[in-house]
Amino acid sequence: MCGIIASLTKEPSLDNMLRVKFQYKEQDHRGQNGFGFVAIQDHKVIYARATNEKEILEELDKLGETTLIMFHHRIPTCNMNAVKTNHPIFVASKKNLDHKYFIIHNGMIQNTVNLRKEHEAEGFKYRTDLSWKYSQVAHIYNDHTDTESLGIEMAKFIDGETSRIKARGNVACFILQMDYENHPIAFYFFRESNPVNWYRNQKGMFMASEAKGQELPKDRLFRLDLKDWTLSSKSAHLSKWDEVGTKDVIPQEEWELVTKNVKPAFPPPVMLSVPVQEEDSRVVTEVTDVTTREIGRNGNTVIIHGLPQQHLFPFNHVHKVHNKEDGRVDHDAYVKKLEDKLDAEERNLFTLEGDIYSFEEAFGETHETAQYLNMVARHEATKKRVDDLRNEINYYHTLGKGVMV
Repeated sequence: MCGIIASLTKEPSLDNMLRVKFQYKEQDHRGQNGFGFVAIQDHKVIYARATNEKEILEELDKLGETTLIMFHHRIPTCNMNAVKTNHPIFVASKKNLDHKYFIIHNGMIQNTVNLRKEHEAEGFKYRTDLSWKYSQVAHIYNDHTDTESLGIEMAKFIDGETSRIKARGNVACFILQMDYENHPIAFYFFRESNPVNWYRNQKGMFMASEAKGQELPKDRLFRLDLKDWTLSSKSAHLSKWDEVGTKDVIPQEEWELVTKNVKPAFPPPVMLSVPVQEEDSRVVTEVTDVTTREIGRNGNTVIIHGLPQQHLFPFNHVHKVHNKEDGRVDHDAYVKKLEDKLDAEERNLFTLEGDIYSFEEAFGETHETAQYLNMVARHEATKKRVDDLRNEINYYHTLGKGVMV
């Protein structure tokens, strides 16, 4: 099991990093043995991988304002906790692909060994190969990460090289697409069956394995254009057992527009003047490096080209407590209003818990009457309101005090 998180913004007012760290703490039970992120910051794409929580959170703290963060945390299943196989996974092949990609994913690919043989025959090089390290545990782990197999299949599908994704399994994934001059092009997200919830508005999007919001539709590949903020989607399916070996004859459907920004959200990207370097075989600098900095002994951060920062307001509607003088939103007054509401709901929850306990004690095994079931339903609804209020208050505390426009 793994956890995936993505936060995107369209104005540099709120902090993707704080939202990602908050969500990670909400779902850290999904994995604390292997970490990584990829981010767009100040015309650069930055990625980092680490084997422990302390190192990756330190790297997150250094980010500052960002357009995008894709964050991954894992319980190693198909391979060991190693920097080279921790996410994000880089996929590129000028022979086979028009673009290069970063991918993070939750789930497991069941036919990854066969896919690797097929991909290498096509000319792909597996950058996560750890066969030299796994010689003693080959019966337990794969010698590469199944995410690379999925990433190559998704890249081929996105680039139009195939109309069928041959990977087989249960997955959810986030993908950053770039051209070979290191310009970020689009953000893709998809789930076959593993959980992803999301919310979006005019200013951005947020999604995660256990986020609040709506459930992401299954078997739809979504594409967010990072230049004009257009969101589109198309049908996409992983292979099933009975499809193995079938010919690739079904054409892809066209992209279906979901939302379109009337005005471009970003200025045109500006190329960096630093030349592209060859990959470093010593560690995980397989991406075209501009600069590299170590994360202790366990990994590094590679900076390439990116886009300007964005902005995300995480709720579908903005609650406002207006200042009569200038019409702005008083942050402190609104948080106080939420805290008062939370206090009242917590008292209701405490009362209901007492009533339910008393009812069970009084009536024993015959307690499940209509009156009892009504109390339980009210208790669950109140508990949900309490949880939602706590999350919203915690979020506003990350904004700091002052006034929100």
